[in-house]
Amino acid sequence: MVKKAKTIEEEKLQATYLDVVGKDPNQPYLLINVSDSNGDPESIASKLYIVPFNKEEVNPIPVYQAFSWLTAMSMAPSGKIFIVDADGYLHYAKGKNWTKTNISENTFLMDIWSANDKEIFIVGEEGTLIYLNENKKSILKDKKKRNLNAVHGISTKNVLAVGDKGALWHFNGIDWEELNSPTKDTLLAVLYISETEQYIAGSKGALFINSSQKEIWKQIKCSNKITITSLAWYKNELYVAAGEHGVFKLAEDKLEKFSPSPVDTLSVISNRLFASKLGFVGYWTKDGWWGGDLNFVSEQ
Repeated sequence: MVKKAKTIEEEKLQATYLDVVGKDPNQPYLLINVSDSNGDPESIASKLYIVPFNKEEVNPIPVYQAFSWLTAMSMAPSGKIFIVDADGYLHYAKGKNWTKTNISENTFLMDIWSANDKEIFIVGEEGTLIYLNENKKSILKDKKKRNLNAVHGISTKNVLAVGDKGALWHFNGIDWEELNSPTKDTLLAVLYISETEQYIAGSKGALFINSSQKEIWKQIKCSNKITITSLAWYKNELYVAAGEHGVFKLAEDKLEKFSPSPVDTLSVISNRLFASKLGFVGYWTKDGWWGGDLNFVSEQ
């Protein structure tokens, strides 16, 4: 069941809801890309909001706007938010104001994971692997120029990045190293649970688990007709977003359907499982997904 909040139809905007992060499940942060219905380049903007789900009317509160294509965000344990864009810049709050820093100019940055306020990992097109800390910036390029689509970790010594044609990289605290991949399919999602449990997933139903420290990846049974775009760990279980095919949950050694509603991105904040896609953001309840299109009409 999907319960509708407000709609943005009055504005005739097309909003793609990219991701949800936060510490308070009643007031998460939502990153969106917005353009008019004709896709006019001059209408393109990206925006960050606080979404007050604890209010009777869910009216988003604007936090930051950029006239560029923001692509992914990460919240550090402190609550600081970092965002990357399609032009090679890193956006973040500095005091009460937002600023942006040129990280890899003219590089389409695809994903970001912040270990803390000072150490950040970013991946992007043509095999771009970036490690930032307050003392240095290191950039490595995959010699095969495979796009890297996702990055996640549990510490600065345990970070995985995945990408096209099965690209699989690990950061060991000092350098990036390429690992033997269990697939040649495009990998779009990675989830690092612990040193003995990691998941990677992507096109054609590619879904693998490594439950050892020896790079032994085991394939999980999954239909090759689905593309897995996001992974989330909720109440000690793995949840999988597969676009129009809905959401699945890992049961023993295979996936079972959890919800038929189309979902592109999953995230967990405290005790809630959030989902987002084109024109929808919400969280799971006993009655299904609660959320919908949001109201941006009052924003100037």
